[in-house]
Order: sequence, then structure tokens, then C-alpha cells
Amino acid sequence: MASRAAHPSFQWGDPDTWGAVLDGAGAAYVAYAPDLAVPGAPEVVTAFARTAVERGVQRLVLLSGRGEEEAQRAEARVREVAPATVVVRASFFMQDFDEKFLRDHVRAGVVRLPVGPVAEPFVDAEDVADVAAAALLDHRHTGATYEVSGPHLLTFPAALTSISSALDRRVDYEQVSVESYRESLSEQGVPADVVALLT
Repeated sequence: MASRAAHPSFQWGDPDTWGAVLDGAGAAYVAYAPDLAVPGAPEVVTAFARTAVERGVQRLVLLSGRGEEEAQRAEARVREVAPATVVVRASFFMQDFDEKFLRDHVRAGVVRLPVGPVAEPFVDAEDVADVAAAALLDHRHTGATYEVSGPHLLTFPAALTSISSALDRRVDYEQVSVESYRESLSEQGVPADVVALLT
């Protein structure tokens, strides 16, 4: 496993750290941080894929985003370098509510987002991990694209109703404008590139 905390250390921004973590690997799961939708991500993951192929990695499994133009550009570029790449597309994760960017909002009792009444198939990150592991271990998945989703389509208000029931306390949803959301993130000190990604 490659990460900033692992030895040897891995940094997306430092290509000199890539080779050591790929040596001896036959397959690799690629989850670009902060997200494939960030401008410049396709170029970085393509360079990483090229390094992986040069090091003898036979199969990549790329975590991508459903409906994200930049992410799909990354998929195409990576597959030019490594045609056997398996793409796993996901959208919102269930863990966004309790482990990630919405956790503090849930704790505060109100989630404010510029999202209308669109239903999402929230997916459990552990299910994504199961799909990725299968793709890494079985050559029959070579070159496939999988769009993963949860068992139900839920709007954000519906998801928060379920969360409220589980927590036995109310968590409300408030739809805000994109501009209001952008201003709120900036006031919280969120870096400009992350604000651009989230909006």
C-alpha cells in the first residue's frame, strides 16, 4: 500500500516517489487525491500509469467519478497508456456523512448544499473496495468499466431523514445557492482549489 505514511513514502506531487512503491507489483489500485475531477488530475494519473507500465505492472484499477467530465478524460488517457485498466466509477459515498466532508454538518444538525431534489445511489466505500479487490485479483475484469451504486436512490433530504432516525435526533437539509456555498467554504478556510472542486 502506498500512502504518505507508508515506507517508502508516496506523494502524488512527487513523481520520484512513485517507482519505489510500484516495484514488484503486478497490479495497482489508483485513487487520486483529492479527486480525478480536479484540473490537472488526468495528466498526473496518466504519468503515474506510464510509470506503472514501465515498472511491469500488468493491471491498474482506477477509481473514477460518475458523470465527471475531467474524471472521464483521465480514464481515457490512462487507458491509452495501460489498455487493461479497470475503471470503477462512483459518486457520493455513504461515508461522506460520518467520515468525510459532511460529518461536521451532520453533527451540527444541518447539512447545507447547493443540491436540488436529485436522487443519488449513495454507495458504501467498503463495497467499492470489494469491487476493486476483485478487479485487481481476477484478469477476467481486464478493461472493464463498473459503475457502482448503493441499493436505493435517495435525495439528500431522504438520506438525512434516515440518518436522523438512526441517530435519534434531527438532522435537517437546507438547499443553498452555489454562490452562498462557495462563500461559506471560503469563510471556513477551505483552499480555493478544493472550493472549486466542491462547487
